[in-house]
Amino acid sequence: MLTDEDITKLMGVLATRAEVAEVHADTKALREQVGYVITGIDGIAKSIDDLKMEYVAIKMQLDRHDKWIHALAQKVDLKLVD
Repeated sequence: MLTDEDITKLMGVLATRAEVAEVHADTKALREQVGYVITGIDGIAKSIDDLKMEYVAIKMQLDRHDKWIHALAQKVDLKLVD
């Protein structure tokens, strides 16, 4: 059985309701901040994906233009120099 002295010792070691509430408030604030960071990262990731798709489209267009230029050069008997 616990004595009054044991209870006093435990109260000195264990967190009070106020301390637990403070930790809870800090944790809630931290969760909100992490949420903002994740939202920002999602926006950046979407931008990167959009840029990748645009790069692929530009690469395809550049390859097509390169083929056209080589075909035209061959038709007019023009030697292209790299």
